Amino acid sequence: MDYKRFLNSDAKDIIKDWSDTVLEYVISKYLEGAALGSDWGTGIGEIESPIEQLMYIELCEIERTLFFRFYKNESQYCQFCLNSQYPIEINRKQYKADFLMDCDIEGQRLKVVIECDGHDYHERTKEQARRDRKRDRDMLQTGYYVLRFTGSEIYKNAGDCAREVNVFIAEKVEEILRR
Repeated sequence: MDYKRFLNSDAKDIIKDWSDTVLEYVISKYLEGAALGSDWGTGIGEIESPIEQLMYIELCEIERTLFFRFYKNESQYCQFCLNSQYPIEINRKQYKADFLMDCDIEGQRLKVVIECDGHDYHERTKEQARRDRKRDRDMLQTGYYVLRFTGSEIYKNAGDCAREVNVFIAEKVEEILRR
């Protein structure tokens, strides 16, 4: 199927370097979301990396899944907010998280950073690896959980990566609700 016919000129520019397989996957998810009345794709144009775009689509589904799983009634307040390219300042250092799932569970915050590590920017050199590890430690020390996925994992199955995020967050939410 020629999925490109569904796209406007801005979208065509964004996806010009995508493989047909990735494009087919994204469009099918978009059409599936549109059929459900979803607005998940509103921020995808701001994300430059194809692996991050794939992950974004899947994480939007996880955001919705978490909400419906934990929203029991108005007496149990659980809110989940997915942010992309989210700036974080720690000890006067500026970081940008690929994604932040910011969760408010009855007034307690759960902050989960999701990083998509493409080969070009992560662990090509010892310095890049050192910088990523230092960043992870800084975030952990200030209350952020950090989940990293390689570009290969995301291309192979972004849905599995997002489900791993879902399981992690759901377990943490359950811990908070049991207290």
